[in-house]
Amino acid sequence: MSKRNFSARDFARSVPNARSFLGSEGGGKPRKYQNKRVQYPDGRAYDSVAEARYALQLEFDQQRGWIVGFLEQVSIRVSPKVRFVADFVVWMNTLEGLSVRWIDVKGKETPTFKVKRDVIQSRYPFVKIELVKPDWVYKNCPQLPFDAQVN
Repeated sequence: MSKRNFSARDFARSVPNARSFLGSEGGGKPRKYQNKRVQYPDGRAYDSVAEARYALQLEFDQQRGWIVGFLEQVSIRVSPKVRFVADFVVWMNTLEGLSVRWIDVKGKETPTFKVKRDVIQSRYPFVKIELVKPDWVYKNCPQLPFDAQVN
């Protein structure tokens, strides 16, 4: 009898509900930045708990009239083959009129993020990308609802 390597992918294909054993990545491999994905019953998904909590805060702010509105996962071209995806674009009423904030929720400024941000801000001077750290989110934003699934 020959010995055969049985990969995580083979396991996932052959065993029902294997993802629950292997984690959301399907291979049991830990995520690079230890973030946990959040899935709401209505289908919305976020790459981290901090991002999901920040979105919840934006929804509350919009209901209170503090912001006009927001979009999630907005893409902007850095170069012909490279795009930057901001977690949120927020429209706010200020004394000067309507202002737009490009927000990325990140635990760490990666070298790739810094390069993309600098290129975007030189190419599109009206776009200012703000970095929101998870520490700030955990101190200032509401807890996730009970029906949110964290993987």
